[in-house]
Amino acid sequence: MSRWVWMAGAVLAAGLLVAPVLAEEVVLQDVESTLVQQVGYDPATQTLTVKLVTDGSVYEYFGVPQEVYDQFMAAESKGNFFSKNIKNVYKFQKKQ
Repeated sequence: MSRWVWMAGAVLAAGLLVAPVLAEEVVLQDVESTLVQQVGYDPATQTLTVKLVTDGSVYEYFGVPQEVYDQFMAAESKGNFFSKNIKNVYKFQKKQ
């Protein structure tokens, strides 16, 4: 048995290896905006999902507090709020 397999087994047995928490599929809701088409939020993982009007791209933004999401949804201009307070503030990934 290789040393790595033995070590991995020991780590698992000790309960030291933790699986990453994955965001569940978030339901997107339509919003009125010329930039943002749909928005979804998972409070358990603080993941904000945004679908853009321009090309239909979908992005996930990580570590977005509930308060920021609430402000985003209450904003008169969602596109303006998104551009100033989310787009270049939080880590993100483009969904495929």
